[in-house]
Amino acid sequence: MTPIARIPVHVILTLSVISLTLLGYSLSLAPDISWGDSPELALAVHSLGIPHPTGYPFYVLAGKAFSLLLPWGSLAVKLNLFSAVCASLALGGWYLVVWYWLRLVGAADGASRHVASVCAALLLASSFTFWSQAIITEVYALASLFFVALTGCALRYWDRGSTPWLRAFVFTSGLALTHHLLVVFVLPGLFWLVFLGPLRSSQRSRPAASVLLWLIPGLAFELYLPLRAAQDPILNWGDPDTLLRFWTHVTGSEFASHRANLLASPGVFIAYLTGWIKSQLVSHFQEFHFLVLFGFLGLWQMLRQWHPSHVPILLAPLLLSFFLQGHFVQDLYVFFVFVYVFTAMWAASGFAWFLALLRRRAGGRVFAAGCAVALLLPVCFIRANLSQIRAMNTHEVDEFGKFIMERLPPNALILTGFEAGEGDNELFPLWYQKYVLGNRADVGIIAAGMLVSHWYDPMLAREGVAPGIAGEVTANKEAWSALVHDRILLPQVDRPLFSMSRLPFPSTIPPVQQRLEAQFPIDYNAQLPAYRRFLPGGRLYTDARLFSLEPSANPAGGER
Repeated sequence: MTPIARIPVHVILTLSVISLTLLGYSLSLAPDISWGDSPELALAVHSLGIPHPTGYPFYVLAGKAFSLLLPWGSLAVKLNLFSAVCASLALGGWYLVVWYWLRLVGAADGASRHVASVCAALLLASSFTFWSQAIITEVYALASLFFVALTGCALRYWDRGSTPWLRAFVFTSGLALTHHLLVVFVLPGLFWLVFLGPLRSSQRSRPAASVLLWLIPGLAFELYLPLRAAQDPILNWGDPDTLLRFWTHVTGSEFASHRANLLASPGVFIAYLTGWIKSQLVSHFQEFHFLVLFGFLGLWQMLRQWHPSHVPILLAPLLLSFFLQGHFVQDLYVFFVFVYVFTAMWAASGFAWFLALLRRRAGGRVFAAGCAVALLLPVCFIRANLSQIRAMNTHEVDEFGKFIMERLPPNALILTGFEAGEGDNELFPLWYQKYVLGNRADVGIIAAGMLVSHWYDPMLAREGVAPGIAGEVTANKEAWSALVHDRILLPQVDRPLFSMSRLPFPSTIPPVQQRLEAQFPIDYNAQLPAYRRFLPGGRLYTDARLFSLEPSANPAGGER
């Protein structure tokens, strides 16, 4: 027997899924930063800073380590590749977890389980949402890897009762909680299976509560936030160096207003419930088309042949999707990648049952043909989604930031995002240019939308603006405008002033408004047609102005 023949089939298939998906993601990798959180996360990794809640300390540290290990490529490409590696490991692990779970519950025969598990993993890999997040600088690929690891450790412990698997599960739970809070909707079912569910053997006792101490090493990564915040990094969102600000940041309390109030009335709850069911059907059909039917088939099989391990696999996507239904953010669709990770298991169960039925009723040839068709389905998904993925693979965000920075005169001050909490697609590409690429260090970039937050005050000084205003600004536009005018623009009267959008100043304070508008006669949408389209975040740049068609003759800091 050759050495390869002695390797178990599931090991070969796991490595094959990892290799195939990593190759595919590498070939379709985004060549630069993308719209959304990508430039912010790249800046956080570059400066070992603190991004938006919940801070993502493990991502920042792991991304930094990964970028230092690679001797070639820009930071953006390195972090895009980091996402691809995490996504490929998650998909290989997911095949293994699904195959192990199908074997554990006694679903179908061995060949059907392997084919169904590979098919489900590759369909998830080639679905638009998962694919799009696997090739850019984002946190979702790493979060998916954590979800896979948690599910695998829980199933393995339930089956074998081995204490190392229990410790690995608890440790990974703590680590995952430092990365993405949506893991709290996955853990209830898994903790039930591990700590409260029916024991695999009557000879085994329930795990001791002391094993929960293994949460501490994983959660310890959160200490990065206050320790690093005390050092005043370039990006210090929330400034979590006190207990209150730390708790606010790691719990995402800043975004609490983005949630729907389900208890307003019974009618609101009923409307929410019906909207949730409808949105899940629509989103899954848009993502997986007719293959959703196999998900329903798998759901029927799980309910018909009940097993304790079905609890987390059913509960996680239901809790996740129900919560996300009332979460009002522009890029909500990407959060559903976590739902698809678990509903792919439902589909795998349906595939396995259907293939086993073919084998029993129609014989080996029809079964082989069915397996071939199932494994070709991901190819159809690749063809369907490739054009959209290619449309993402541009240098558009880098060109956008460079286009603006090259046209600013020396020592200019530019303001972005006058709506509170908005303007990220304006702000972070410019910060990326200045702090990551070292392009135009003389330019001051003021995030007007962040002036409502006290923690932004120390960051003003780095832009050449006297601190002391952040936190005083309110949501009242007139009060806001007056403070920005009196405390930022007038003291900077000797600097060339620019704004990414029309300033919300009332007619009572026109001088700076007139001066700024006189410098912005050109709509950059007319010069860069690619920016006329809707961005992934849903915002269309229609009112941004630039002062000149040509780059500044001698921009301080020079060209990149």
